[in-house]
Amino acid sequence: MKPNDPKFLVVVAGVPGIISEQFKGKIASLEEGRRQFIWLPLDMTRGYNPNYVKQIFNNFYDELRRSVLDTSTRQSGYSGFQGAMTVFLKHRRNDDLVERAFSIETLTMSVPMPDWLGHSRYSDARCGQAANEIATSIKRVVRRGEKVLSAVYNQVNSNDNQTPFLLPERNFDSSKIGELARSVGTIALEDNDVFEAVKNLVATFKAQNPRVKGPNNRDSFRNKRNLLFQGPGSARHGFANSVSKEHKKQCLIRGRIRFGAPYDPRFHYDCVKLKGSLATSWKSCHEQEVTISPARTHINISPNDYVR
Repeated sequence: MKPNDPKFLVVVAGVPGIISEQFKGKIASLEEGRRQFIWLPLDMTRGYNPNYVKQIFNNFYDELRRSVLDTSTRQSGYSGFQGAMTVFLKHRRNDDLVERAFSIETLTMSVPMPDWLGHSRYSDARCGQAANEIATSIKRVVRRGEKVLSAVYNQVNSNDNQTPFLLPERNFDSSKIGELARSVGTIALEDNDVFEAVKNLVATFKAQNPRVKGPNNRDSFRNKRNLLFQGPGSARHGFANSVSKEHKKQCLIRGRIRFGAPYDPRFHYDCVKLKGSLATSWKSCHEQEVTISPARTHINISPNDYVR
């Protein structure tokens, strides 16, 4: 990462195209010298749609790759980079498309759309008012989000062997990890101590998903298939590949950041069965088939679902 690169990347989704010029004029004041905003005007007659979400996701990937991925493939931390956020305007139409695309990768939060937008005549003054309202809401939630990212960073770096925040979405339980992501994003919208809120969220997850002792007497998270996820301790040899054509963009982003915070890309889970034998067929990070020997007693799975 270069000295003048931003500390935070912020995706803003859903800014109505009718106010795009007015909103563009607010970007410098929102960046405050430490943020890079990635945004794309939205056609309100269509609402969120797969093409829009794909395009803004690709724009986010390109910026992340330029400032982080290409220079940090083998480092445990990213000098200067402190995290990524997504703020989306609630359009009440396909909002879930944005959440599904970004909530595991980034700290994802929503802000309301001004009520009158979409059913009023648009004057320059009204468009300027809307841009002001949206920019004010975004600035408030982004400043709060930076504090949340600090708490998440602490979890995925200082507490990586114990926290549930790094559990792989698909190979652990997609519904539970998705709910965890939404809960982390909600913290940024509430008025409380973010570090305490994150600690409480972790404690609640552990209470609902009690850790168990595996065959080697290590504390482990257990999924519904009785697969145990054990932190690696100080051993690090997970998904640390450089950018290549082999992996999808999502693989590489998820292999570097979780809920917006950068983590050690070499982190992985040692996975064993509580009882019985491991399956021989697995789906890895971009759902490619991986076959292992029936003699294997453990398998490594990274937070981005990379299986080896």
